[in-house]
Amino acid sequence: MTEPVSLRMIRFKFPSEQAEYDEAKARERRIDRAGAKALAEACAAGNVEAFLGAVDFLNYRTVEGWRLGMMRVARFPAVSAEIQTAFLNVWIESKGLLGKVRDRPVLAKALPILMPAIYHGAAIQIYRGANWQERRHRRYGFSWTRDRGVARGFAEHWQQVFGGVVLETLAPPDAILLVREDEDYFDEREIVIDPFRLNKVMVIERLLSDAAADT
Repeated sequence: MTEPVSLRMIRFKFPSEQAEYDEAKARERRIDRAGAKALAEACAAGNVEAFLGAVDFLNYRTVEGWRLGMMRVARFPAVSAEIQTAFLNVWIESKGLLGKVRDRPVLAKALPILMPAIYHGAAIQIYRGANWQERRHRRYGFSWTRDRGVARGFAEHWQQVFGGVVLETLAPPDAILLVREDEDYFDEREIVIDPFRLNKVMVIERLLSDAAADT
């Protein structure tokens, strides 16, 4: 199934088309709110089955539902360990939840509630493979790694599109939301962090596209 496309940026010349657009936009908003409510209610009840059902609904039926749902969850003092475990699987398998939430501050507020562990250790040297636009705008993502080679692999993915970069920083303890144990299941030595709590981030390698390298 494909994800829905937002109707909110479309404009029409004729009143009849505008009326249809307004009706569709209102329906889109109702669906978004319904999905967000379902996610929040499942979290509040500790109902894993309902939580996973809400996740599917948000993924395939909504446009802004993830953002609205995370706004609701961010207000909770806590969720059950069962919900945290279920969310971790969603996080690992989705490979891009930020692209669904599309709001970094909202996700940064919700993740400490949903992640299944509280970190009490020392600062950790971490790396991230990203595109040059992320670095240019200093809009860093949440998923980093302890393995520079893994980070470079992600940077290579972006090399021919926007140009890739390998980023490095020393993540302070209060920025670390989760340290994943070494495992076979999508093992990337992942560290989930709050990017708003990072200090200096350095570019340790830049991968230019073939076109850029030839200029």
